[in-house]
Amino acid sequence: MSIATATLLSQNKQQNSQVLDFDIIEIDKSNSIYYSFDNTAPVISMDIAFKHAGYALDHKDKLGLTYVLLYLFKNSEIVPEPEELQNLVEQYGIKLEFNIDAENLYISIKSISSFKKQFMEILGYFLEPEFTNEKALKQAKENILEYHKINQGNAHFMAGRALEEALFADTDLAKNAYGNSKTMANIQLSDLTDLIHTRLTQKNINFAISGDISKKDAVALYHEISEGLNPRYDLSYKNYDMEYIKTDNNIKLEKEQVLIKTYIPSVPKSHNNFYKYYIANYIIGGAGLNSILSQALREDAGLTYSVYSYFDIHNNFSVWLAEMSTDKKNYKKAITLLKETLAKVANDGVTEEDLARAKKYLIGSYDIYFNTNEKVSSYLLDTKLRKVSPAIIKSRNKIITSYSLEEINAAIKKLIRTDEISIITVGDI
Repeated sequence: MSIATATLLSQNKQQNSQVLDFDIIEIDKSNSIYYSFDNTAPVISMDIAFKHAGYALDHKDKLGLTYVLLYLFKNSEIVPEPEELQNLVEQYGIKLEFNIDAENLYISIKSISSFKKQFMEILGYFLEPEFTNEKALKQAKENILEYHKINQGNAHFMAGRALEEALFADTDLAKNAYGNSKTMANIQLSDLTDLIHTRLTQKNINFAISGDISKKDAVALYHEISEGLNPRYDLSYKNYDMEYIKTDNNIKLEKEQVLIKTYIPSVPKSHNNFYKYYIANYIIGGAGLNSILSQALREDAGLTYSVYSYFDIHNNFSVWLAEMSTDKKNYKKAITLLKETLAKVANDGVTEEDLARAKKYLIGSYDIYFNTNEKVSSYLLDTKLRKVSPAIIKSRNKIITSYSLEEINAAIKKLIRTDEISIITVGDI
C-alpha cells in the first residue's frame, strides 16, 4: 500500500468515526438527558444548567444578588456548618463547581461512581440550601464589591463591561452583575431563598452525564434531582434581539499598554452554518501564531505579543471578537493595520492551504479532546443548552471536511462586515 493510499484511508476513517458517542434519553415532552457511557474508569461527571436563571433576572434594586448566591455556593455557606460540608466533599474526593453568567446558572460534579449516594446528598444541600448566616451574607457582599473595585484597573474587565453596556443597551444582559453598595444593601437572606425557588425549576433544567453509569441510574439521578425542584418557571427578562449599532469607545486607564477589542454580533451555535464561521475564525485569529492576524500584527509589524479572535457563545446568538494589546504610542497604527487586515481577508479570502491546515487541526484536536468524562459531559450540556442539532454534533468532523474554499470565503464576508465592526480601546490615549 502506498503512503498516499494509507493516508487517505486514515483520513476517511477519522472523518467517519463517531468520536463523541452519546444518547438522548427522553424524559417527557420538554425534558431529556444527554448521556454518554464510559466504564474505562470508575468516574461519573454530571453537568447541570438552569437556563435563563442568570443575573439578567436580578432586580434593578438588588443588582449583585446572583453573584452573592455564587459566592455562598463556592464557600459552602448554605448550611449551618459549612466546614462540615467542605470536609464531606473532600472526604469523598468530589469535585464540585458553580458558575453563573447573564443567562444561565451552572453546576458541575465529578465523583467516583461508587459514591453516587454521597454526591447526590451533597448536591441536595445546594438545591435546597439554608440561608441563615447574616455574617456570611455580609462577607459575600463586601468581597464582591471589593473584587469589582479592584477590577476597575483591569483593562480586560473594563473592556468587557463596555462591550456589554454598548451591545446589550436597553436589555437585561447589560446589568452590572456585581451591583453597588446601595443595591447590595437591599439584598436579604430571603431573596436568596426566593432565587432558588423561582429560578431552579423542573422546566428550565438541562442535564448531561458521562461515565461509569447505566442509563437506568442516570435517569434515576435526574428524577432525584428534579423532583425536589419547583415544577414551574414563570420568569422573563429583556433579551438581546440582534439590534446592533456600531460604536467606537475609549475607556481611560493609566497604563502603558492599550487594549484593543473589536466585536460584531454573529450567528448562534445552533445555526446550520456555524462551523463555516468557526473555520473562518480559526484561520483569521484562532490559530495562535499561525493566524492571519498574528502574522500581520505580530510577526510582520511587531505591534503586539498576542492577537487572537474567538466567539463568545450565548444561548441564541454569538459575538465575534478580536483582541490585542500594544504600546500606547502605536495604538493608532495597530488599529489601522487591524482594520486593513480584516478588510483584506474579507475581500480576498483565504487560501486552500489555509483551509487544509484549519481542517486538519480542528478535526485532529476534536478527536483527542474528549479524554475525560468532564469534557464529554460539559460539551454535551453546552450543545443541549444552545440547541445544537444532535445530527450536527455526531457528524461534526464530516461537516468540517465537506466545506469548500468558496463556502468558507463566502462565510468570511458575512462574518467580517468591516464597515460595522465596533472598537473598544482601554488605555491612556
